[in-house]
Amino acid sequence: MNQWIDFAFSSGNNLKQLVIKGACCYGKIHFGCGFPLDLRTSNTLTTLDLYKCNFAADTSESIKFPSLRNLTLTDMELNPAIIHKTFLSGSPLLERLRLLGCDGLESLKVSGLVRLTSIAITNIDLERVDIHAPNLRVFSFLGFGIFHSRNIKLAACDKSLKKLLLSEVKFPTDDEYRLQTTVSRFVSLETLSLRHVYNLISDAAIEISSPSLRKLVLINCEGFNEDTVINAPKLRSVEFMDNGYPFYSLPKSNKLSRVQFSYSRRKNRHVNARLLRPLKEFFSKTNRIKDMSMTILCRKKQQ
Repeated sequence: MNQWIDFAFSSGNNLKQLVIKGACCYGKIHFGCGFPLDLRTSNTLTTLDLYKCNFAADTSESIKFPSLRNLTLTDMELNPAIIHKTFLSGSPLLERLRLLGCDGLESLKVSGLVRLTSIAITNIDLERVDIHAPNLRVFSFLGFGIFHSRNIKLAACDKSLKKLLLSEVKFPTDDEYRLQTTVSRFVSLETLSLRHVYNLISDAAIEISSPSLRKLVLINCEGFNEDTVINAPKLRSVEFMDNGYPFYSLPKSNKLSRVQFSYSRRKNRHVNARLLRPLKEFFSKTNRIKDMSMTILCRKKQQ
């Protein structure tokens, strides 16, 4: 394999895109483990996608990819020095970074990449994420276990960030790191997606307030209740799925056209008047919504 890689990186080839899968696949079954990958500097490479590969032990940290725009690393054992010196410091034109299910990193620090617009981090056991990216538009983070919001630092992107996706993240009650403080920082935010997000209970109601927000997704989140306030005048679409309390006050927006609700009655909780009353009140306010769907899953009572 490395002979083919040497050929691809040779000076006579105008290499633009390189995709390497280091494990044989048959359907959903994978055979083998990552092989040692020997990379070379390339002045022309714009897209690099590596899956189940390992960097060779003698890989030089001086390798550079001055034209690289898109980088995806999946299910790999990562060398922190190579990641930061080769792919971050050595790729000044990087626009899209995706790290999925990788090991070997304790923290991720990104800075100096003025063209970086999208970052996705999924299932990586990190202690801290520190991003300084003035043109970042999309940030997606799915934690490995519960990740504390105070360990995610997004700097210099208050005006540029448009899409924020967080999963397996815990928000505390103190003002500096609570959910509303995070949301209100990003003045151009259009999409907010929270999955398995935990809000520590406090006396104050949880608030999501954003003048620019157009889409809101809350799935399997904790800490929301009937006092939750959603103030987003430009909101067009909401999805509330299994969040501990089925119905919130309808978001304040004259442009709301699509609403999806799903609620499961878990364990021994029964459908009763306490659930029916807010349901009736909610439906009385939904006549103007064009696309409205609601699902309530009830477990049959055991005799």
